[in-house]
Amino acid sequence: MALVFLMSCLLRDGDLPGWDRELARCETLLKERPELESMVRIAQTARATLDGRWDDAEELLTRYGDMRFGSTLWGRRFRHLVTTFTCRRAQGRVPEILDELLAAAGEPHFMPLRPVAVLAAVEAGRPEPARRLIDRWGTHVPDDWVADFLVPVCGLVAAHLGVPDPRELYDRLAPYADQLVVAGMGTACWGPTHLVLERLARRLGDENAARAHARAGLSRPCPPRS
Repeated sequence: MALVFLMSCLLRDGDLPGWDRELARCETLLKERPELESMVRIAQTARATLDGRWDDAEELLTRYGDMRFGSTLWGRRFRHLVTTFTCRRAQGRVPEILDELLAAAGEPHFMPLRPVAVLAAVEAGRPEPARRLIDRWGTHVPDDWVADFLVPVCGLVAAHLGVPDPRELYDRLAPYADQLVVAGMGTACWGPTHLVLERLARRLGDENAARAHARAGLSRPCPPRS
């Protein structure tokens, strides 16, 4: 498990050679401990999304998505929805997953999905329903186990709608600009935080900062988009 968590840290840092090295160590370990394969394959899912290998990501999700990490939040449904949304979003197919996301996000124990569901509504061309969801659910993201994923998601929502507060989110994300946005241990990777900051800077009317973030983002690993 330590190697897999190290892989998630290396991915956040954008250290792909380091990630590949630790994956090779995991593959060697699996020859002796095949029962750990699900954990390793889940970690590979985020790398597949970073590389734009959408079919591979969904196949890994299907084959190894039942694994849990001591909490229903890390259960199959959470990973299924976030990974699938990531793949559909990159392919311009958000409406296919929107209803399922909205239904799940309405359940109390799936509160971490709510910013993702709001972003899905916005990117599916439904900004007014997205605003109503914000009114219903609020915008607070606590500093917990999934904040490093959800704060960038909220940043994208703010760049579209002007809520939550774009300035507050820009300031919150700026110290992590060089990091990649990763959900959990290996659910999905959305590329550099610089690209979220670019959109927020543009929303704030700071074109110089937006261009600087765009340039910096191009130097970091990033998934392809349709």
